[in-house]
Amino acid sequence: MKNALLTAALACVAMTAHAATDRQPAGSNDPTSFQQVDSDRDGRISRQEAAAFSALEARFEAADANGDGVLSADEFARSKASRPRR
Repeated sequence: MKNALLTAALACVAMTAHAATDRQPAGSNDPTSFQQVDSDRDGRISRQEAAAFSALEARFEAADANGDGVLSADEFARSKASRPRR
């Protein structure tokens, strides 16, 4: 019985720790890293991927400097650097 309780407790801790690594700061919908948005890991951020983050979605067109419909890592970094601070 003790082993079952210990196993269940460890499983809960592991799931909570994993979920916390995917979260953003409270009240923020602005991604903190390129990798966080590039869900298919193709090295580009599509409009669909950006749509998961309203702050990035709002500035997507302006961030897409070459107009190819995707954001490169450099375009993403420039958009983060030029966004207004709160």
